[in-house]
Amino acid sequence: MAVYNIAVILWKWGPPIALHNITWYEEYFFNQVFGQAGYWLKQSDGNVVLAGRVFDWVSDTTPQRNFSVRKTTAKTIVDLMEGDHGVDLTSYQSIVIVLGLDPSVSSDGGSTGVDSRDGRHHALVMRNGDPFDFVTHELGHGIIG
Repeated sequence: MAVYNIAVILWKWGPPIALHNITWYEEYFFNQVFGQAGYWLKQSDGNVVLAGRVFDWVSDTTPQRNFSVRKTTAKTIVDLMEGDHGVDLTSYQSIVIVLGLDPSVSSDGGSTGVDSRDGRHHALVMRNGDPFDFVTHELGHGIIG
């Protein structure tokens, strides 16, 4: 059995919108019956266990932000989490960034690589409300390669 560690960063920017809370995302990613963890546990015949942490919503008050290039989005948010928020991302194999954006704000979602202070990670940039299957598929790029 392999434990696959993921950090889930909840990041909101722009006009206020309805967002799921941290508990909802903890269940969504780590519940071993119906969450992403449950999916990967079943698909791998018990060989892949998702573990990790969800970091509560960070309110980004920067006046201008461009989310149209996922690699840049991932790097910007990882750098801000490590620098401004003192988060150590060393132990995580994947970093999932959930964007809480107004529908009028464009963004590029999917998988990419990202460097943290101490290593290279798979990253997934997604939006609040993206389909379960999309998230499963993109996480697979990190889990399976």
